[in-house]
Amino acid sequence: MSLHGVRGRREALAFAAALAFTPVACSDAKSKDWTELYVGLSGGVDAIVSDLSAEAAGASFDVSGLGGGNLGMTLRVGGDYQVNSWFVVGAFAQYDWSNIDTQAAITLGTETLRAEILRLEKAWAVGGRAGFLLSPSLLAYGVLGYTEVTFGDMRIAGGGQSISFELPEGRGVMTGLGFEHRLTPSLSFTGEYRASFLKEETLAADSLKVEGVLHAARLGLALRFGDVTSSEPTEDVVSASAARAWTGFYAGVGLGADAVVGDLTMEAPALGLSAAATGLGGGDIGWSATVGYDHAIAPQFIVGPFVTFDQSAQDIQLETSAMGLTATINLPSIDYMVTGGMRAGVLASDETLIYALLGYTRMEFTDLELTTSLGPLAKFKSESYSGFTFGGGVERRIGHGLSLRAEYRFVDLDAEVIDAVAGVYTIAADPDLHTGRLMLSYRP
Repeated sequence: MSLHGVRGRREALAFAAALAFTPVACSDAKSKDWTELYVGLSGGVDAIVSDLSAEAAGASFDVSGLGGGNLGMTLRVGGDYQVNSWFVVGAFAQYDWSNIDTQAAITLGTETLRAEILRLEKAWAVGGRAGFLLSPSLLAYGVLGYTEVTFGDMRIAGGGQSISFELPEGRGVMTGLGFEHRLTPSLSFTGEYRASFLKEETLAADSLKVEGVLHAARLGLALRFGDVTSSEPTEDVVSASAARAWTGFYAGVGLGADAVVGDLTMEAPALGLSAAATGLGGGDIGWSATVGYDHAIAPQFIVGPFVTFDQSAQDIQLETSAMGLTATINLPSIDYMVTGGMRAGVLASDETLIYALLGYTRMEFTDLELTTSLGPLAKFKSESYSGFTFGGGVERRIGHGLSLRAEYRFVDLDAEVIDAVAGVYTIAADPDLHTGRLMLSYRP
């Protein structure tokens, strides 16, 4: 296991544990007025997807779906204004950090060539949000704003030489949706998914162009600064009937972001050749369907099994055209995964469940396919990956059998040998997956 993989697992487990076991007051705060300032800190999943095109001498080259993914954090400050008993508007400014960092190294004999391919340094955004109060303490909202994303320079070093390429800032429109649940008059839990659509940029004399989309899923806490004397919380007591109301079957659907982070290695001892890529991966928007059963084992404690099916929109494709002939390569991308496991949680209020989850996941990738305008050329079967899943989330009942859920999962997939010839070469991959979801569940 690489140092990069160990570090990624530690970061993901720490984030999941902090999310699932952050102590909060066991109350369902009732706010009479959302008109106030706030500051929030959240963490979750980043996945960037880019499309690159180039034209020269009558030939063209296009890459779609190429990108990277990892964990990210957001600091947001803003203010809200409650228009009436059910509608809230507001403005905000935010700053994002990302852990996306893809590097590669190739060694031939005693010489090593190293490259830093994609590093997302930071992003900022300003915008507004507007939403509906599903209850006095629960706001469902949409966001719209302007964003700028800063990338690190692309660097290549080897043989005592080093060159770098400055990448332009990405600028575009950010949109998304989320919910905010007030745990106390001054503390809220937030869950949000957003997508930043970055406009096309020219990299080299109008011949090389790139555009992209940055997906982000976040779970966090917000500290609100208002007149807390006018919004007294209920007593820190969960009613005896609350746990029974959570007992039963449920089904749900969700939307969010998937981010694959992996290590790829190749060894060819006979040639003195080795190659490695760390942080290699990508991601895109993803969706889920889940079914499960919860059971109250004590007045405030809920446990139960679940099965979740996830599918991703990730699709990496390379296409080149020259002299009237077109060739297309569909690279392996996330197809779907199935997770079975258990979740266990504590009721923070009659309507709010904070939980941790543990499961086992099997993931399938699409096959590697080569086609031309004359017909199919070759197809290579992708490996299946399996591993343990860790995570946590918050679920809030909103009435009529419905509940909103914000959830983070980390899938620690086993390493697999992609291809090998004994004594000649070995190619292996060790991917991990970060998943963030906003979900809507129904209990009959």
